[in-house]
Amino acid sequence: MKGSLLFLLVSVSLVCPDHCTCQTIDQHQKGEKLTVAIYPYLPRSDQFISVLLENWNKLNTGIELQFVDYNCYESDPPDSLDVFVFDGIYYNYFISKNFLQPLLLNEIQNWDGFMDYAKDAVQTNDKIYGLPYLGCSDVYFYRRSDMGLRLSSKDGIEALYSVMGDCSDPSNPQPPPRKGLLIDLSSGTTDACYYIKGEIGSDNRYTRTPVLPSANQINLQVIHHLNLYTRMAGTAQATYDDPGTQRIEWFTQGYGRALVGITENLCSFPSNYLDSVAFKILPMADSNLPTTQEFYVDIASINSKVSKEKFPYALELLNLMCSATVMYNSMIPTKPNQNPQFLMPVRGNVLSDLMDVHPLYINMAILLLRYNPQPLLFGPESKDWLKNTKNDIKNAILSQ
Repeated sequence: MKGSLLFLLVSVSLVCPDHCTCQTIDQHQKGEKLTVAIYPYLPRSDQFISVLLENWNKLNTGIELQFVDYNCYESDPPDSLDVFVFDGIYYNYFISKNFLQPLLLNEIQNWDGFMDYAKDAVQTNDKIYGLPYLGCSDVYFYRRSDMGLRLSSKDGIEALYSVMGDCSDPSNPQPPPRKGLLIDLSSGTTDACYYIKGEIGSDNRYTRTPVLPSANQINLQVIHHLNLYTRMAGTAQATYDDPGTQRIEWFTQGYGRALVGITENLCSFPSNYLDSVAFKILPMADSNLPTTQEFYVDIASINSKVSKEKFPYALELLNLMCSATVMYNSMIPTKPNQNPQFLMPVRGNVLSDLMDVHPLYINMAILLLRYNPQPLLFGPESKDWLKNTKNDIKNAILSQ
């Protein structure tokens, strides 16, 4: 299995962009700093920053890195932000607004080491506007001893619902022991992504440009299937405002039968509980579940406003951020009894190496091998569509 996930890495030398007359980075007038924003929702973001800084300082560029907060879900990237990470659902929107600097293939180091679905995420009209940073998938966690939840990869929401059934007490956010679903449906953006994945899955056809319907054109059959999650969880649980990791704590204390989340949630599990848990893709469509699944891709890009003098350094930083060495060291435990971050790498050799760190990374690899992963992409209208429609989708999913 590990051999099937290894990708040939070909080092590509760093060159300046076409619009630059210099031959090497050293010939540029050095700037003082690069302003950088990593993805804000990481289990241990400080580890990502410290690993990146350590490796950047080894390059002796003389350029300082200034880390700032940036959340793509809340605002567009400011002109002052040089290099930043964002959710790929905004990729085409950012391109349409000219926020991203296009890249040449020979400016990207070890391009072939990225997994195919991740490379597909950053290529639009034969142009590349960023590098894959991390992958992500909606999953449900269950206890290995629970044979009923070992569903086939072909099973959909209805099959899961037939096992789980309705919540016994919809008014209580804490489920009873070993019964009920733990899920957070309070985020309109998350629910809208569920909807689009359900729409794609309902007709078993993947598309890079899914239809983004207005509120009065929402597919009611897709809503019906997603509404089964509200029924499995109960309204109080599905809308519970989790202050941190309360759902994870309930699940690992024995409450609930399954927990919906993303793979990096495992980082917050008690380390002695990891051996008793497994996870599967969370179905978004009915029993005609397609073998293709949409995965989220976080993307690292250079701001189109970066100056000609700063660009070579920004490019070097971008390649470093997405390199196998930095990514691997950003995800592994750094202290005794500490969990790996359990983020989904987008380089095959990083995933292969992480399998030796913890066997749950093998489960992650199985997801990628069992399905034909494709990036979840929205069109240029994504920002406006989410603003105008996500709450209607959320309210429809939560209705009972």
